[in-house]
Amino acid sequence: SGDVDQEAYFALCDNLNPKTGERLTPRQKDNRRVGYDFTFSAPKSVSVLYELSGDERVLDAFRQSVAETMTEIETEMKTRVRKNGSDKDRVTSNLTYAEFVHFTSRPVDGKPDPHLHAHCFAFNTTWDTTERRWKAGQFGDLKRDAVYWEAAFDARLANRLKGLGYAAEKDPK
Repeated sequence: SGDVDQEAYFALCDNLNPKTGERLTPRQKDNRRVGYDFTFSAPKSVSVLYELSGDERVLDAFRQSVAETMTEIETEMKTRVRKNGSDKDRVTSNLTYAEFVHFTSRPVDGKPDPHLHAHCFAFNTTWDTTERRWKAGQFGDLKRDAVYWEAAFDARLANRLKGLGYAAEKDPK
């Protein structure tokens, strides 16, 4: 927990413990999957509202909604179990991830557009308390359920914004 500095981030990308420099997961392939990006985007109206009003409560509501959704995702994190003839997944309920909040979209013709969004980059590692070691994560179910996570985030954000006195309504599209 806490802030992620560049050195720690790159160590995790290299499958290394940022504190000890030791390898985290047992396997180290050249083409290993470093991690997975979970992206949460505020609706355009919220992005514009934040940009024009500067109401920091909107940003706080956004970040709290991201954090709560990532906490829910974390409870469903798994790793593979392949020892002694097993071929199953075990819930570990822990993730290692870094959050990056952005306020604009990629520029089109050199002009950025308001777009409040967060990338939560989850490293391909999880602590298996049963085996008492770091292992690669099993992200298949989490990524399969991306539509659910996006909807859960949207609902959380809408409820928080309503609590701040902003109107929120579901887009029928």
